Formats: sequence, C-alpha cells, structure tokens
Amino acid sequence: MPDHLLFRLQTKFFSRLYINLNSDYKNSVLLSSLGRSGSTLVSDIINFNNDYRVIFEPFKHDIVKLARPFVYPTFIPPDIKNYGHSKAIDSVLKGNIRGAWVDKDNRKVVASKRLIKDIRTNLMLGWISNNYPDLPIVLLVRNPFATIESWMRAKWPYDIPKKRILEQADVLSPFLPQRVLEIYAAADTQLSNHLFNWCINYYVPLMNAQKNHIHVTVYENYITNPENEIKKLFNYLNTPFNDKVLNVCHQLSRTTRSDSPLKSGDNVLTAWRKKYTETEISEGIKILSMFGFGALYNYETGLPNEIFGT
Repeated sequence: MPDHLLFRLQTKFFSRLYINLNSDYKNSVLLSSLGRSGSTLVSDIINFNNDYRVIFEPFKHDIVKLARPFVYPTFIPPDIKNYGHSKAIDSVLKGNIRGAWVDKDNRKVVASKRLIKDIRTNLMLGWISNNYPDLPIVLLVRNPFATIESWMRAKWPYDIPKKRILEQADVLSPFLPQRVLEIYAAADTQLSNHLFNWCINYYVPLMNAQKNHIHVTVYENYITNPENEIKKLFNYLNTPFNDKVLNVCHQLSRTTRSDSPLKSGDNVLTAWRKKYTETEISEGIKILSMFGFGALYNYETGLPNEIFGT
C-alpha cells in the first residue's frame, strides 16, 4: 500500500483505536506555541519513541466541538476563580477527548501518557499552570520575523486575532506594558499587526515562565545545536536522552510547506530577511522593544540572544 494511502487510513481510522490507561493530568505534556513555529518538529522529538498518545490542536474552536468557547486568541486571567469553561480544559488535559482532528497524529494504541500539541494556548498558560501545577508545560519560541513571514506566505489574516485581542483589552491590559494595546489598535501594516499579535501571545506567558515552571525552548537551537536543546528539554520532562532522537532533527516535518526555506535550501535562520525591507525590520524591532523583545534575537544572524522572562 502506498505510504500516503496508509497515512490517510491511519488518520481516519486507526488513530482513534487506542486505550487510555491513565487520565491523571500529570501524565500529560502540553506543548504550546504559535503556528509555524516548529511545534511539529518538537512534538516529534518529544515523541520520538512513540511513548505518547498525541492530541493535536484540541483548542481549534471551529473544528473541535469541545473548544467552541475558545475563539483564538483566548486570554484567561491566571487568578480567575470558577472559570466557566474549565471542564473543557480538564477534559483535554486528562485525555478525555476523541475525534478525527485531535487524533490525526496519534500512533499509540495503548496509551498511559499524552502529548498535547496546540498553537492557541499561550494566553491560557498562566491559568492552566495555576490550576494544574504538576502539568509539564513546554513553551516553544521561534524568531518572530521568521514566524510571521511564514504566516504571510500562508496568507493568515491579521485582522481576526487583532479584533479578538482588542475585545479582551480590559482583562488583558494589566498583564501588558502600558499603552501597547492602544498602539496596536492604530497599527496599519500587515507586518506590524502580526508582530503585536506575536508579542502579546509570548509576553504574557514569558513574564511568569519561571514562576509557573514552564520550560521555554527555542526552535533555532534545534537547528544549530539540537543535542544540547533536546537534553535540556528531556531533563525537564524526566526523559532519558537517546541518540536515536537526533534522527528526527534531520527529517522534514509533515507540516513543512512546499515554499519553506527548508525545502528550497535557503538558510532557515535568515531567509525571512529577503522578504522585508531594512525599514520594515527596523520598525518591527521597535515594536518588539515595546515588550522587551528587542534583544531576544540577533536580527542579522537570526540566532537567539536570550529568552525574556526565563
């Protein structure tokens, strides 16, 4: 049987044939990021030995019935009591969710551990950490310019998340630098609007990453020094390091687009620079600096300098 037909068969049928042996949330790992940040690669690294049942993007509100209240991006104040949709989050973290979408990447038949991969949970991590203190949470960061360049190639809209964030301004403002939402509201270019969205989605969780015991991991380090980054990740997850995992880093993930620098042979760290003018990059760094992210990366080389809030 051709590989693509086998994959479709697994996705539609076999992926949902599994036994969940343990619904304790402590047996789950939450991998949170924004789209086009390399989360499929990191998910494959964590699950290199197929030890986890993979739950794919369970908070996609327009596909997953349980997630309908979680229109992206949804912010949950960390200290809110009696959150109205807590049962839905509880079901996800305990693995009490099934379906063609969430199980599309699952290859585990008898599962006692879960890997929840989602690109819509960054602004929920404070609340999740407070209410599930023993849940391992991995926050993946990628160069914002590279991430957004991929969004723009994919023609992802900037106005929909902007409207959603501004609708939550009253509850979000205390957790953000002063006036940034006001400046965001007046932003009038595609790049600037995407950058504000990226910054807000990372500023909130990074500010309290250490306090919330969130492990911050960096996409570019899996390109330049994978063994070191994987060892730090596995140490956090109490997973023994195995050289076998390094093979994953040399494979293209299933979500790699046909127009990705990874397929064209361009330098994945700097290919994004070809898509922006120097003025756009300079103006973009000014936006990043409003959040303290101006020195997050060396924007000439594309390499990370430091991770804010860790």
